[in-house]
Amino acid sequence: MDLRSKLNSINKPPLKKYVHGHDKTAIDFYNNFVNPMLPNDNTIQAMHKKLMAYVNPKMLQKSVFPIRIFGSDKSEQKNRRGLFSKVFGLSVFYTDNSFAYFFAKMAFDNDCPNNLCAGMRKMMNAFKFPYKVIIRGSLKSESKYAAFPASEKSPNITTFYKLAHIYDVGGDKGCEYYYQGKSYSIGDICKLIFPRGDHADWAKDSKTRRYVRNLTTIDPKYKDLAEKFLVAHFLRFVHPFNYFLAPKAPYEGRVWNHFTPFNGKKDKDIGEYPPLRAYAAEQFEKRYPKEYREFLNLIMLPPNCLANMKSKVGLDIDIEYDPDGLDQYSSAAKPAKQNKPKQSNGSHAGQSIKAIFINLLKGHKLSQQQIDDLRDKAYCSKNLGLSYAVLIKAADLAPVQRRFYYRPDGEIKDYLICSQWRERHLSRVDAWLKDNGLN
Repeated sequence: MDLRSKLNSINKPPLKKYVHGHDKTAIDFYNNFVNPMLPNDNTIQAMHKKLMAYVNPKMLQKSVFPIRIFGSDKSEQKNRRGLFSKVFGLSVFYTDNSFAYFFAKMAFDNDCPNNLCAGMRKMMNAFKFPYKVIIRGSLKSESKYAAFPASEKSPNITTFYKLAHIYDVGGDKGCEYYYQGKSYSIGDICKLIFPRGDHADWAKDSKTRRYVRNLTTIDPKYKDLAEKFLVAHFLRFVHPFNYFLAPKAPYEGRVWNHFTPFNGKKDKDIGEYPPLRAYAAEQFEKRYPKEYREFLNLIMLPPNCLANMKSKVGLDIDIEYDPDGLDQYSSAAKPAKQNKPKQSNGSHAGQSIKAIFINLLKGHKLSQQQIDDLRDKAYCSKNLGLSYAVLIKAADLAPVQRRFYYRPDGEIKDYLICSQWRERHLSRVDAWLKDNGLN
């Protein structure tokens, strides 16, 4: 498949949904979650070869490079996503993380287009490679000034996953871009060479009919830094050596992974955990020693970057993850102010499912084996997609659990019923009832 065809079908096939899991160490998590999702050897080596050809020093002025900055601000005055500039004969445009999703999806699909390098260079220069995915629409400034198209076809990376970069693309502290004894963040370099500027700096080119900014006042002494940075940033951004899939990061109060390193400081974003990222880097280097060394030589890492990542905390993490969310760790689940257990969230699903289990208990329709199963958290996770046991004995209720369980009134005195049901659980409960002859 060629590049254009792949981009036109980038969301097919969708990434496989992972299952609820629990690992004691980052190595276990890597082996059970990360490694099975990685591209195969042929894909990695093919993409490496084609990406290295794209950054060939002799071809830099014929290539177009993304810069992941000025792309996530909601302000019309600050956002520059999709805007195209030229400096020192180099062509660049600003973007956000979604640009990398197209490359990651090719990698995780094990589908490296046979013309990835030449096709990308052609599409970039023709302003036909998507600079972002349309998610919430575009700002007016993007609609007017962006030289590149936005894709309506999403690679669907973020449906269940986070694209976790190993070496920071933005050059945050400890992972900066290192040049001639000095470390730079992406913001530092852009201030020197690729500034944000004002919208008025972009003018429509009569030949391409795209808005272009020519940066003619940048000090020529930065030309070498500009070239090395664009190569390093591009490879950190899109090369499959520098990312893996992780459970989603916290968003709008919801949580998809939760872990506690041995220092006791809880975290909810395993994709950013330095020792895991360092371990992933080591595995890539062991698996592809020659290619990985070529990659490292071009990404401008500061000295001791990997060692510093490994030194932070440790690999014992005790992580739990679930594609449907871990509601017990969500900020929306606030501790109850009274000793009374938290009632249902009022949702139709919550009320309906609770009513089902109340009737089963009141009618003495559950066998002892079924009751034991519903008291087993692992069983409930596997069969019902719930992060809790459905039933818990009233005498066993710990104070920290009170907000997650509902105490039925009247005849049911021995058991409490989980209250953390959502719409997504309805079909699982219905299937369980049928499988157990209870419908």
